[in-house]
Amino acid sequence: MGCYHSKTVDPISPDPGGASDSHIRDTNTSLPSELDNFEEEPDVSSSRLYPGPRPLAIHINKPLARHKWTSTERRWTKEQLRRERIDFFDTRVSGRQEIWQAIRAAIDVMQGWDHEILGGWTVEGLATAQSILFAAEISLPTGDLANGVYDSFGNYYQLPQWVVSDPDNMIVKNEGDHQAEETTSEAGTHHSGGQGQDPTIRSHEKIIIRTRLSVTGRDLDIEIDRSESLRDLIRKLGRQASLSPDHEVRIAYMGKLLKDTKSLEAQGWQQNHVVNAFVFDRS
Repeated sequence: MGCYHSKTVDPISPDPGGASDSHIRDTNTSLPSELDNFEEEPDVSSSRLYPGPRPLAIHINKPLARHKWTSTERRWTKEQLRRERIDFFDTRVSGRQEIWQAIRAAIDVMQGWDHEILGGWTVEGLATAQSILFAAEISLPTGDLANGVYDSFGNYYQLPQWVVSDPDNMIVKNEGDHQAEETTSEAGTHHSGGQGQDPTIRSHEKIIIRTRLSVTGRDLDIEIDRSESLRDLIRKLGRQASLSPDHEVRIAYMGKLLKDTKSLEAQGWQQNHVVNAFVFDRS
């Protein structure tokens, strides 16, 4: 009896022990209940010791949560974190670039760097970040970005905790300096963009925006006036891609979510560069 119990017979594959057909028939008919039970109960002890890779279809995906931590090795300032996060994402050579951009956009939302969009750390910001990751088919095994994420192909993306969130003991400096730099840079973009041309003529100049949809991975070329806002781009994209009114679209460029009320060029976009369109349900 112990001999039969230690051996599982597959009726589709040949018997490795070379047993006769009658012997296999006897085994299958004499122990139906034992075999049924054996198939239904996984070997818990061996799966814990040797977990092995999970099938892609059942990757664990938990809700996104904010990562909280205290820095012990160094004291960070907001500006140091900003610069090093930029360097981190700009130097990624492994994995898929569209996944890194989605991760970057989600972290950007969670950090609330653009207070005009989200007003800092909010429940809405967390929900938007979750929607961006979902649209890019990124799964979080623990719900914490600092523990890494997977894309739909099973590729693993590791993230340092200083990339994911600010430490609790961050050094607070004059936050207005960085905002002033951004305002100056944006004003310079407006000034240099119109140099040598009649601003009225330039504002009605047609440009093509290559937009990559998160839901399909396809690139769509959208024609807009140079002065039109992202809101106009999103409206035209929705019509061209036949998106449902129940969908919301957020545009990201170089890993940063852009403001719907401003034009692409006013936010640093350069001709022939691709922008990402993250599509998710409003609910």
